[in-house]
Amino acid sequence: MDRDLAHLHDILDSAELAVDHLGTMTFEEFRGDTLVQDAIIRRFAIMGEAAARILKSSDQTDWPDLPMVKMLDMRNFIVHEYDAIDFHEIYQAIHEQLPAIVSAIRKRIDEIESRKD
Repeated sequence: MDRDLAHLHDILDSAELAVDHLGTMTFEEFRGDTLVQDAIIRRFAIMGEAAARILKSSDQTDWPDLPMVKMLDMRNFIVHEYDAIDFHEIYQAIHEQLPAIVSAIRKRIDEIESRKD
């Protein structure tokens, strides 16, 4: 469980950093800024790798509020199909999916940490 907690923190930190890196950029600004693209892609890769490590000791049914398999699939796509990344999809994911993921992870971390006390 302690490892899962550490990996949840990795996902949370990376999700928050991805949101911070994007800031208030428009899609056009994001599309033209390879430095920000690279930073955000790295954050998605970390989220997916952390999800993969969590899934080694559990399965998606243990995490109904978190899309662990989708995070892993995104990581695999980014790493192996790097030349086919759809930056519009990445941009939308940050705006439409990451806020809910951040909220769910914070809740799950709080639950785990409260059981440790």
